[in-house]
Order: sequence, then C-alpha cells, then structure tokens
Amino acid sequence: MIKNFNVNNCLKLPITSICAIYINTSKKDIKLAINSLLFQKYIPNQILLIADGPIIEVVNDYIKNLKKKYYDIVKIIYLKNNRGLGYALKIGIENSKNEIIARFDSDDLNLKDRLYKQYQYLMNDKSIDILGSKVFEYKIEKGIISSRIKKVPLKDIEIKKMLRYRNPINHPSVIFKKTPILNAGSYQIIESFEDYHLWLRCKKINLKFENLNEPLVAMRRESNTLRRYGFHYAMRELSFLKDIIFKNLINLFFILPFILRIYLRVLPKIILNYLFKIDGIRSCWVTNYKLEEYIKELHNIKI
Repeated sequence: MIKNFNVNNCLKLPITSICAIYINTSKKDIKLAINSLLFQKYIPNQILLIADGPIIEVVNDYIKNLKKKYYDIVKIIYLKNNRGLGYALKIGIENSKNEIIARFDSDDLNLKDRLYKQYQYLMNDKSIDILGSKVFEYKIEKGIISSRIKKVPLKDIEIKKMLRYRNPINHPSVIFKKTPILNAGSYQIIESFEDYHLWLRCKKINLKFENLNEPLVAMRRESNTLRRYGFHYAMRELSFLKDIIFKNLINLFFILPFILRIYLRVLPKIILNYLFKIDGIRSCWVTNYKLEEYIKELHNIKI
C-alpha cells in the first residue's frame, strides 16, 4: 500500500546533498535514493543533482517533476557531455549554496537520521573537515536481504595512517566542509579513484578526518570482485599510482601495497572471492530484517 509522506513537516538542515547521475542511472534506483533522503525527520535544504551527460527519458522526467514539486530544495545541473564522476562532483560543490555538503549515490540508501547524526557531530567538533561512517553492504537473494558491515578506522590519526596504502573513507557516507575541500583542489578527473585522490590531497594540507562508528548508508553490492576486477581497472589503478607518486601524495615506501593490489585485479575471480572472505574490514553476511523493512517502507511511500 502506497503511503503519502509530507516533506513540509520535516526540519531542514543547512546541508547540500549532491549526487551525479548518468546514462545508466535507473529511475528505480534514483527514486529510492531520493526517498531515503526525504523520508526523514531532518532533511537537507538543498538536493543538487548533476546530470553527467545524457540521461534516460524516464529519469529526466522523474527529476524534473521532483524539481517542480520541491522547487525550493531540488536543483538540477545538466552537463552536455559525460565528463565523469570527479568533474560532476566538482561542479556540484561549486554550485552548493551551503558550506556543509553530503555525498549520496544514486544506487545507495541513506539510513535513518544519517544527515542529522553527522551534522550534529560536526557542530559539536568544528575542527573536523571530512566525516564519514561505516556502511552496510547488502544483497538480495530470493527476497531475503543480507548485509555485512564495511568497517573503517574512526579517528584522524588512524585514518591518515591507512590513507598511505588504502582508502579508509566510504565515499557515499561522506559529509564535508566546502571551503577546505576547495582549498585542497576539489574533485578531479581521476577515473575510479576520484575520492581517494581527493583525500590524499586533503591529508597533505592537514585537513581533519573522522568516521562515525555506525553504518549510516546501505550500499547494494552483489559482487565486489566484479566492481573492481579486470585489466582495464588495473590500468586505471596504475595510472592513479603514477599520478600520486608524481605529485608526492604518498611515501615511496608504501608503493608495494598498491602494486600488489594492481596484480590482484587480474587474478582468477575464485581467488579474489576468497581474499574478500578473509578481508578484515568486512564482517560476515547476516540476514538484516531491519534493513529489509526500511527498504519496503521506501518502496511504499510517495514523496
């Protein structure tokens, strides 16, 4: 049964939530992502959607109707050509009306009170520039939702240690301050590594990171190996490594973990699946009835 939800009863936070959409974005995904932003007690006072090149007609119709209905919240920027996630997010940041910006992806879900918890945390410690969180990775099999937690280091010193050899920030969970990010050079066109490249530049100018010790975003992940597998991904990672070495963003002592990861990208998938099972940053898969109920709610509301 579809239920109406009145966004006018929500409290607006001075946050711009930015999301890039492109030709492969589906209406079902972006609608669920938007519902997860607005089906809250506290919502952003600006949702900025960047259409990165052509998008399919049904998605374009949906976001235009959304903008018409919530003209005071929703803003759409159309880019004529597909320029990639880094460029789209850079444009989004430059056009944000707020100092505090939250990322969200078109195929991920914001959990209850995500923005409120992060906003309050930033207000309580104004020295923090970049704030992420743990996330749920979830999959659906025979109608049952299972999830696991992708863990991250929590404090600035731990995050900066891990940044030397691995990305410790779950990108769709991140919320940050606009001015420091612009001072670090904002997002750049670094295919598949836009966020990691930015965090390394933020580290170089000593911006402060933290992660909250709870999952605030649910990311659908049927297979990690398919997302980051194959020769082409390995070549992108090699290009990223060359760039951060050239720009002196990492110590040469930490090149080995990068080279090892590049090699792993082209190993047989059965080996990669085994390595993911013993990866210490992810918990075991468990049935998540609470997340299942939340997703059902999101499907059954009319925003």
